[in-house]
Amino acid sequence: MISNFPSRPIRNRGGYITFQFIPSIYIAQFPQINSHTISAAGIVLLAGTAWYQGYSTPETLLFSDEPEKTTHGTHFNLKVNAFTPGDKPELTSLLYEMEDLQFLVKLTDPRGKLKLIGSPTFPLQLKSVFNSGDQRSSSKGYNLQFTTQALHRALEIVA
Repeated sequence: MISNFPSRPIRNRGGYITFQFIPSIYIAQFPQINSHTISAAGIVLLAGTAWYQGYSTPETLLFSDEPEKTTHGTHFNLKVNAFTPGDKPELTSLLYEMEDLQFLVKLTDPRGKLKLIGSPTFPLQLKSVFNSGDQRSSSKGYNLQFTTQALHRALEIVA
């Protein structure tokens, strides 16, 4: 139902500060979506699994949620971009393994609010691109991009 826009927040600082990820196959139970929110307690993981902590250079973690109308209806292009510095063999091996899996990504904003990107039905695929930089002041590392096309926008996670 159409209504007025909600009142604007007093502070609306942009960006996200951290991300976590989990292979979609580790999700045992997923909660019902209610008004673009889900319950944190409703996300049940397989025994012995947990969310993995990602790392991105500060101020490089970006999320976009773009609707696209087609003759089959509207879907949403969900993208999480981040820059992870370095080229250690452990990081390269991890990213190589991750590119064969599908994920859900959890983002935390500066106010501690959580956003879930993807779902077991619409998991994200990882693409990692290494760039050495071309100057002494450049940071070498991987540009990460998690993407999917979903029938719903990203979801707010509530306690």
